[in-house]
Amino acid sequence: MKTIWDDRLREIPLPTFENFDQTFHDSGIKDVLIGGPLSFKEIEWLEFPAEQTRSGQIRHEESESFKHTQDILSINEWLIQSGQLEIELTPTKLIVYGYK
Repeated sequence: MKTIWDDRLREIPLPTFENFDQTFHDSGIKDVLIGGPLSFKEIEWLEFPAEQTRSGQIRHEESESFKHTQDILSINEWLIQSGQLEIELTPTKLIVYGYK
C-alpha cells in the first residue's frame, strides 16, 4: 500500500473475516503498525501479489520462509462487482488505485 503523504510502501496484513474490525473501521485503518490510523481516502494504491514468499520470525529468531498465494482473479471480479475502482491486473499482481 502507498499513501498520498509519502513514498513509503506499507504492508497491511489482512485479518480473517471474524477479526476484520480489529484492523479496519468504517472510514479507515486502525492498525498502528503501519504508522498510525489511516483514512481510506489517504490510500493512493493497494497491491495484491498473486504469490509472496515471506520469511518468518518467532521471538526474534528466524523461522522457515513460507509461500503465500492468493487468487487475484477472484479479488478482481469481486472489486469489479462492488464499485467503480481503477484496477490494473497482471499475471503477478492486482493493483487497485485510489488516485492516479
